[in-house]
Amino acid sequence: LLHMAPCIKVPKEEYEKHCRHTVFEHFLFNCSNGDMLLALGIGSLFNHNDMPNVDYRVDSAKEIITYTSCTDIQSGEELNIYYGSKLWFNDVNKEADEIDGNSSEDSSEETFFNSFNVT
Repeated sequence: LLHMAPCIKVPKEEYEKHCRHTVFEHFLFNCSNGDMLLALGIGSLFNHNDMPNVDYRVDSAKEIITYTSCTDIQSGEELNIYYGSKLWFNDVNKEADEIDGNSSEDSSEETFFNSFNVT
C-alpha cells in the first residue's frame, strides 16, 4: 500500500454542468455510475506512464482511491499510473521513444497493457 487518498465526490450532474469545463477535469477519476472523484493527498500527483509502477482502485462507496505498487520500486524512482489510451496531452515519453526509433506502435514487445483483450 502506497497511499489511500480521501476524495471529494462530484455528482454526475455537477460534473456535466460545471467541472468538465474547468482545469479540474484533468484530475478527476471515473466512478461506474457517472460520478467523479477528486483525489486529495498525493492522489492527484501521479504522472502517466504506459508501463506504470503504481496501480489504483476506486472505491466510490467509501470515496477513496487506494494506490499500491505493481512492480518493485527503487528508491528515487518516479511513481506513475496509467491514465488510459485517450490522453488529452502529448506523451513526452512516447515522443522520446519515437525520436530514438523505439516507437511502441512498431514494437512487437509484449507489454502489460497490450496483453489484455478489451472488447
